Order: sequence, then structure tokens, then C-alpha cells
Amino acid sequence: MAEKPDWISRKRVFPRAFSIFYLFIFGTVNDLFWALPDPTNAQGVAYGALCGSAAAWFKFYVESGNSTDITDKS
Repeated sequence: MAEKPDWISRKRVFPRAFSIFYLFIFGTVNDLFWALPDPTNAQGVAYGALCGSAAAWFKFYVESGNSTDITDKS
């Protein structure tokens, strides 16, 4: 049973699950925003913030790689 957390870490289950969740939210908001006949400035800012957060989310996903220590132990 002690291998399960290591497997979850190696397969990066949580970052991938959060990425899928973000893509779902982004797609939903994208469809809703572009369906608006006349979006207000506040709606445009909220949509832009969601689009801009994609870069930060991708950075965190890439940097969350395998955290095992690979230094030389000899």
C-alpha cells in the first residue's frame, strides 16, 4: 500500500486532473462569452483573466514534474 503515493506522484495524477478541469471550465466560459450579444467591460476583463491564467497554469504544470531526487548518491 505504500507504493500508491509514489505511483500518484510519478503519474502526476493531480496536475493532470486539474488541467482537465481547467480545460472544461475554459471551454464552458469561452462558449458563454462568445454567445453574449454585447459583452460589458467587466465580462471582457473576467474572460481575459481566465485566458491569461492559462499561461500561469501551464507553467505550474510543467514545473510540477517528477520531484524525485536524482542527485548522485555515490
